[in-house]
Amino acid sequence: MSNESLKERRSRLIGDIALDGVRFTKVLAHETDEWLRFIIENAKGANPKKMALIATGGYGRAQLAPSSDLDLLLVHTSGRSIAKVADQLWYPIWDQGVGLDHSVRTPKEAMTVAHGDLRVALGLLDGRLIWGSESLAREVLDGVRQSWHEQWGHEWLPVLEEQVTARHATHGDLADLLEPDLKEAHGGLRDLNILRAVAIAFPDLDRFVDAEDLTAAESVLLTTRVAMHRYAKRDQNRLLLQDQDEIARRVEAADADVLMRSISEAGRTIARASDTVWRRRAV
Repeated sequence: MSNESLKERRSRLIGDIALDGVRFTKVLAHETDEWLRFIIENAKGANPKKMALIATGGYGRAQLAPSSDLDLLLVHTSGRSIAKVADQLWYPIWDQGVGLDHSVRTPKEAMTVAHGDLRVALGLLDGRLIWGSESLAREVLDGVRQSWHEQWGHEWLPVLEEQVTARHATHGDLADLLEPDLKEAHGGLRDLNILRAVAIAFPDLDRFVDAEDLTAAESVLLTTRVAMHRYAKRDQNRLLLQDQDEIARRVEAADADVLMRSISEAGRTIARASDTVWRRRAV
């Protein structure tokens, strides 16, 4: 299986109709991990004692939809040789036609960038080790998480809230839309990820975030998003009216109306939690 390309792996999993929803996202992440390990282990100069390949963001959460990009950080203490190793990793990914957000940093650089860049910090909160030095990965991931809990999350909170408010104004309420954006709308997947980050900085909010109904709502949206990617054959987060009958069939909903009711309820569940958390932080 190690000689199977990433494109071939993705195609095989997309064609497996028995594999759907959350399980699909996890299996695709696992297969992608395997392929990346094969690539970097065969890269000249790669040293698992002085390097660590980390998945961040959605890939770090093992939530890869069929057309999701890969977010990767290569951490190192190896000096100049790292550039050649990185090229031997990034170019094969691009050759597979997969979108890639990548960076190469020392642990100190990674911490500095995360402190000054909200998007990077949020991505690393979901980070996990794919290959290499566990101690290097832990230095970065534990360092970011602790710093976010103690300081950064509090510093970034006003900016984060402003971004959330602007996004909601742009994309509307997921529960009320005929063609909802499952990722960006109020009550979408982005809100849930932000809630989890806020709860790391403010543990008293855990009870509003770590709840079974939120997990169920997330599953509904992820399952629908996977079906949308499969059908559209591209990264699509907005569920178009013209596609709803087909997506309902693919997720085994009775019809489009039943599908949209389940999506609306999922959106309301996440939106209630989001509104509650932001309201309590304002007190």
